[in-house]
Order: sequence, then structure tokens, then C-alpha cells
Amino acid sequence: MGIPVGKAVVYGAAGVNPSSILPVTVDVGCNTDAITQDPFYCGTRERRVSDSEYFAFMGEVCGAIQARYGRAVLIHWEDVSSRHSFRLLKQLSQASQPTFNDDIQCTSVITLAALLGATRLPGVPALSAQRVLFFGAGQSNLGGAQLLCEALKDLGLSQEEAEGRIWLMDSKGSVTLDREKLSAEKKQFAHARLQSLAPGERDLLAVVQALQPTALIGASAQGGAFTQGVIQAMVAASNTFTVGNVQGRPIIFALSNPTSKSECTFQQAHDWSYGRAVFASGSQFPPITIETGPRKDNLGCGAVLLCFSS
Repeated sequence: MGIPVGKAVVYGAAGVNPSSILPVTVDVGCNTDAITQDPFYCGTRERRVSDSEYFAFMGEVCGAIQARYGRAVLIHWEDVSSRHSFRLLKQLSQASQPTFNDDIQCTSVITLAALLGATRLPGVPALSAQRVLFFGAGQSNLGGAQLLCEALKDLGLSQEEAEGRIWLMDSKGSVTLDREKLSAEKKQFAHARLQSLAPGERDLLAVVQALQPTALIGASAQGGAFTQGVIQAMVAASNTFTVGNVQGRPIIFALSNPTSKSECTFQQAHDWSYGRAVFASGSQFPPITIETGPRKDNLGCGAVLLCFSS
């Protein structure tokens, strides 16, 4: 209950009358024996229900909420599994139920806003010229990829062109058309495998070197995944383009939180990119000291921090 209660506190702080907010946890079972066997576990000590039972039960829950509070009630979903979240959101939206998924939609809005903010900076290509690699293909990055695709279409790109600017990596490696059993959300952004990459390539450095993205967005919960080699490969890729008279600058977003799961730190992004990275994070990092004056690499131009809480 800590999660829905915490969200209720945020709504209250934003000015919503607390009497209009009802935190709810839906218990559909648990498959982790170490949790269900804990004597202090207060949830249902049963295995998770099947998908058919899950969606039938959620339909019953939402129907009961509507019957009690009316169809205008807004249902806010948090921490629904990726396996169920997109279908559940689509099912309710088609039924004209006011609803949104925090993990899919809210994080994606902030990610797109940060990308748009980054493109206003010297040396960063326009959004329509970006080639974006999403590292981690859970709800947050899939939602971000979908919203970015819509934004690119609004800028005049076709559906095929917009999808072609977006690449995914998940726990099984690069998401390509030769992969089996891709979800519909992942399949939308699956591409033909680059010849220089092995099937299901899991080495992020190899993918960055082959793809040469302009932006790298991490929501993988893999602390330290953006290594020095990866960030310097992003810098090398940015050397292939200039914006005006300014040398290109890579966008590096390490959105996983808490900070122990962040793909890299602010300090690392700055130091390993020679001060060229445009950086955003899912939680705050301590301030860093940036040295001024000439550098041997002649690449220092100051780091930019776009920091937000997802």
C-alpha cells in the first residue's frame, strides 16, 4: 500500500481534496515463495492468477469503482506488470474510462520533454534528426518510444520513418526482426539486424558502435551499464555531425532510480564525455565541480544537467 498511498499524498500536495482520492492495491497472487512464506506477509498466499482470470477480475474491479463513484472517476495505474499494463490501458481507454498508467505515460512525457529541452542546446540535432537507442524495454522506455514516435510524426515524418529512428535493447539483447516471441509493443520498433551485430547482441558497446545513436536513454535498472567505453562511443558517434558551427553533443539519459541503479552518474557522464554530454537522470546526483580552462583533448565545453524525478 506504500505506493498508492504515496501517490495519494502527491495528489493532495498538488491541491486535490484528499476525500476525493482512494488508494487501492489489487492482490492477484504472488509466485515468489520467499515472499509468500514470510510470516509477516499480509497478501494472498496463492500463485498468480492466469491472464484470463486477471483481466476478468480487473474488469470487475473497475466496474465496481464506476458503479460506486461514477464513470467520471479517474483510475491511475501504478506498478502493473508489463505483461498486462498495455492491454489493460487499451481495454479501458476503448471503453471511454478516464485512465492513465504512470509508468508508461507520465515517464514518457517527461522523457520527451527532456529530449525537446536538449535539442535547444548548441550542438544537439533537432528532434526530427535524432536516432535514439532505448536501453531497457520495460514500460517506461516502451512508453517513451511510442510517444517519441508520435512526436516525430507530428514533425512530418511518416510512420515508417519515425519508427526507423527508434531502437530498443532489452534483457535479451537488441530487439530485431529475427527475434522470436516479441510483444506487439516491442515488435513495432524491431529492425533488421545490422550485419556487424550478432543475433540478440547483448553488448551495449557493440550496439552503440554499430548504430551510432545521437541519444541513449536508459531505464534498465542496471547500475553502471553506461560504462566509460559506451559513453566515449557516444561521443565518437557525435563527431560525425555538427549543428551550425558547433560540434555534435550526445544525449545521455540515465533514468533508472534509485541512484544505485542509475546507468551512470552525472560525474561519469561529464568526465567520460569530456564535458560534452547532455545529461538527465531519474533522481538527483550531488553537484560536481567542472574545471575550466584549456584541456589537452580540446573538447571541453561544459556539461548540462537536466534532472528530474520520474
